[in-house]
Amino acid sequence: MAGRALLCFWGIVAVGGVAGIGGLAWMGGKTTPSPIASVSKAGKDAKMPPPLPFTEHATRTEPPPKVLPAVTGPHVAVVLGGFGYASELSERVLNELPPEIGLLVSPYLHDLPALIQRAKAAGHEVYLDLPVQGASPDDTAVGPHALGYGNNPAQDLEALRWNLERAPGITGISVADTIQRDAPSAPGYAASPDFPPIAHVVTHDGLLVLVNGDQRPGIAHDLRSDSTIHLDADGATITRALSQLTDRAIHGEYVLSVTDTVTPSGITALKAWSTDLTKQGITLVAPSRMLAPDGFVQDASHDAGNPT
Repeated sequence: MAGRALLCFWGIVAVGGVAGIGGLAWMGGKTTPSPIASVSKAGKDAKMPPPLPFTEHATRTEPPPKVLPAVTGPHVAVVLGGFGYASELSERVLNELPPEIGLLVSPYLHDLPALIQRAKAAGHEVYLDLPVQGASPDDTAVGPHALGYGNNPAQDLEALRWNLERAPGITGISVADTIQRDAPSAPGYAASPDFPPIAHVVTHDGLLVLVNGDQRPGIAHDLRSDSTIHLDADGATITRALSQLTDRAIHGEYVLSVTDTVTPSGITALKAWSTDLTKQGITLVAPSRMLAPDGFVQDASHDAGNPT
């Protein structure tokens, strides 16, 4: 009897020993930390910054373009205004014009994000034509989300928020006025006291600002539109206006021109003109290559469609 009890005792010890060895082997094996535990620890230990106000948020979702070397030799840049209103003309622009020509779009265009992506895929820089309400009674076609006259600073920032959210992936904004005015009633928006808070948001987001050449927005660098090309004209008139840009570039002048619209004759003339530039030793560059310091002063303003 005692022998059987002793035998049972050693049997239990043997089984327990095997189980213990198995348990130690499992505990000592290589394990992968639980992803939930890792995330929880990171969330507990990491010091997350508090939410920033809208004026400090970057709406840009892609890295800013790399800094390119300065352009040497005669060069010229063009921004095509009115892109996207007519699908047939938009197709012609994307298929026929060189990618160096920038495109200016309205925030009110239907399916704007998709249009911007198509333009970028074709190599074009895209600029948002920021709607600005001027003090003149004639400035009434700027739409319901305009900045400028009649707004307080908070309303301007809210309008800016709406406009930027409509246009992801843009290179910059434009507050350059392409409308010829005999007697402007007030300085351009970029030269007004209302613009610095807007410029702060825009430049913080890594976006460029296109202004008229005589405006001083007070930012470190900007793009200065020094002339306007009116494309709502016959081909010969447009060709003469473009030839003026060529002559100025040959003489070493700063040339960044904005067109007021898109027309079939305008596309045809721009295509022929851009092809001919290389033969004359002139480089057509993207608008962003024309960055100018804020102290830059034009020799004179030009209206290529209506020379003075």
